[in-house]
Amino acid sequence: MNLEMIESMWQKDSQLDDEKLDHDSLAIPRRHAKYLQLLNQVTLLRDQHELKLKSLYRDLWEYYTGKSEKPFHLKLLKQDVGIYIDSDESWQKAQLKLRYYNQMVDALKSILTAINNQSFQIKNAIEFAKLLKGYEV
Repeated sequence: MNLEMIESMWQKDSQLDDEKLDHDSLAIPRRHAKYLQLLNQVTLLRDQHELKLKSLYRDLWEYYTGKSEKPFHLKLLKQDVGIYIDSDESWQKAQLKLRYYNQMVDALKSILTAINNQSFQIKNAIEFAKLLKGYEV
C-alpha cells in the first residue's frame, strides 16, 4: 500500500453519477468501511515504524557516543551527538518513511471526511435536480 494507490482508488471512488445518485448514496457505508480499514492498517504500520525509529535512535546514540561494540572513530562531545544522528543516512531515511506514513494517514483522514460529506452532496444534487424540473423543494 502506498500513497499513489490510495490517491488512485479515491479518484475512482469519489466520482458520483448524476443518473445513479441512489446507488451512490447506498455505496457510502461501503466506501467508508474500505477507507477506515486502510486508515487502521496504515496507522498500525506508522506506529510500528515509530517504535523501530526509537530503537534506531538508541543504536545510533550508542554508536556515536562510543558505547557500541564497534564505536565511532571520533570522540564526540555530548552536544554534538545529536548533529551526527540527524545527519546519519539511515536515520534520515527512517524519518522520511515516518513522514510518508503520516502523509498517508492524513490523506485517509481527509478521504473519510469527504465520504462523510457525500450524503449532503447527494442530497444537494437531488434538490437542485428537482429545482431544475420545477418541483417544489
